[in-house]
Amino acid sequence: MIGIARDAISSGHEGTIHPYHGTRHREGLYLDDTLNAMARDHANFTYVDCVSGESGEAGRAENMAFADHPKLDGYSVYLSGYPPMVHTAKRTAYLAGAALADIHADPFELRDLRLMPRD
Repeated sequence: MIGIARDAISSGHEGTIHPYHGTRHREGLYLDDTLNAMARDHANFTYVDCVSGESGEAGRAENMAFADHPKLDGYSVYLSGYPPMVHTAKRTAYLAGAALADIHADPFELRDLRLMPRD
């Protein structure tokens, strides 16, 4: 997702970009410094870190995102992560007004990987 945001910014996108990065524990916020720097450097970029597994922290990314953006008509929505969360968030985004063509989902599906021995 960071690649999409970087491409949008570098190509001159002037609309708002609101990434919500969720994890259960703060150390799971990979690229947190990079995302915070992008927020400092670009007025249209608002980064929200969401930690759900520690007391006193913000909460789940999808809940925070939909609370901040209850109406999604005209938005492009990009989702990635834990498959049940992505599938539920896709439905929620659609019900909030996002067109299906504007909802892009990449659940982190596990595949059956079979390792082959070297010859």
